[in-house]
Amino acid sequence: MVRRPERDALVTDRWDVVVVGAGPAGATTALLLARAGASVLLVDRARFPRDKACSEYLSPATTEILERLGGGVVDAVEGSAHAKLYGMKVVAPGGAAMCGRFQGGPRPYSFALPRTAFDTILVAAAARAGAHVSEATAVENLVWESGAVAGVVARSCNGHRVTCNARIVVGADGLRSVVARRLGLVRSSPPRRVAFSAHVADVARIDGVGELHVGKHGYVGLGPIGGGVTTVALVVPLETVRTARSEGRDFRQSFFAELERFPGLAGRFNPQRMVRNVLATGPFARWSRTAVAPAGGALLVGDAADFFDPF
Repeated sequence: MVRRPERDALVTDRWDVVVVGAGPAGATTALLLARAGASVLLVDRARFPRDKACSEYLSPATTEILERLGGGVVDAVEGSAHAKLYGMKVVAPGGAAMCGRFQGGPRPYSFALPRTAFDTILVAAAARAGAHVSEATAVENLVWESGAVAGVVARSCNGHRVTCNARIVVGADGLRSVVARRLGLVRSSPPRRVAFSAHVADVARIDGVGELHVGKHGYVGLGPIGGGVTTVALVVPLETVRTARSEGRDFRQSFFAELERFPGLAGRFNPQRMVRNVLATGPFARWSRTAVAPAGGALLVGDAADFFDPF
């Protein structure tokens, strides 16, 4: 059942667009709309810079998109701590490996950098384009008029509830999208996997390419992000996590032991060189492909609209 805004909500000026979620999809949406002349409010529950469980790897095609965005985004990425990856290695459960190199051109590589840096770069670019950024603001509900979405109800960091009216609401708030839930969209597949990621320094045999290690019950992605640090992401079935929890085990505590199960990873990590604690995200599931509110006024982008698990 949809909750209606409380009567004590404070009504603000009307915006052309309210974008909920300031990750890459939301910040990019806000940037482009603001540059086109729309009045845009970009809200996020976090304060930036903020960390997030992620592979922190951009596919080669992303570089062209960042160049088209302009606004100094590529220069900011180049000026931040990052790594350039020149290919991808895939390792099968039995240990057999293949490596492909990215095609040549002016930039025959992809960028890999922490989300603390990348997301902050995009949010700053959206602000320079004219979007108003409201951090530490959690959207709780949608505003409805004549059956259509007409804004959001949010709570600021000081506890004040604010109603932000808008012609369009864009839900860019990720896997557990509040906007998607308030729209009544149902998942088209059950949750299947959970991801755990950490930053580890001095990983052995890192050689300028990303790595994907596939196992019988999960997979691991490795990607250097600069400064001798590698993002290590472990993805396992939800049922495996639940079973471990029932036995008193926490995957965040057994992170390195789980990595040792993969033939291509054994002996490559020193747990004492973990420079960021293990973060978890998920479980992953897909929303309905209907990414637009039936009666109008709202749409979804990024992981809020749909999530693709390659395995």
